[in-house]
Amino acid sequence: FLHGAGELGTDNTTHINNLEKMFLNNADYISQAILLCPQTAEWWRLDRNYVGDEGGTLGSAKHLLEKIQKEYSCDNDRIYVTGLSMGGYGTWEMLERYGNVFAAGVPLCGFGNTGNGAAFKDIPIRIYHEIIKLETENQGNLSAIVDFENIRARINSLKKQQNELKEENKMKSIVSYPERGEGGRNSY
Repeated sequence: FLHGAGELGTDNTTHINNLEKMFLNNADYISQAILLCPQTAEWWRLDRNYVGDEGGTLGSAKHLLEKIQKEYSCDNDRIYVTGLSMGGYGTWEMLERYGNVFAAGVPLCGFGNTGNGAAFKDIPIRIYHEIIKLETENQGNLSAIVDFENIRARINSLKKQQNELKEENKMKSIVSYPERGEGGRNSY
């Protein structure tokens, strides 16, 4: 789980506050899981200057995952990546760069590069993004803390890629996006 910008820090507790509901509602499902929740004090990013061994905060998260895989009994076919807001961006980055490592991805209110649908052709992705109503700032218009149009552009890119690959019988990815509309940032 990659946290959002509101949980930046080094205290190793702030970034897991949003997970309480998940644990309370899904304890049976995750009781046998190993949950990695790294915390960063800066933006989730890859330092692409390290060819083949990226540094940066996402590179560090990837190295942590590799260490856990070596030290514990992990089912490598059931490794998932998810993140909220800034961590949703990190989720897209991890899927784009290391898609072969993950069984699926779940970006929550994330954003990112909208033009590379082909990078995700083999990865099941479930996208969550909710709109909130910002009355005082936008005169009651629906808006989003993370740009909603960027998410729609990403979804359209992925669906276009899906349609092209379906025709060639090469599509493995499933992109699912339940558009729930107004409701706040309670995607998690």
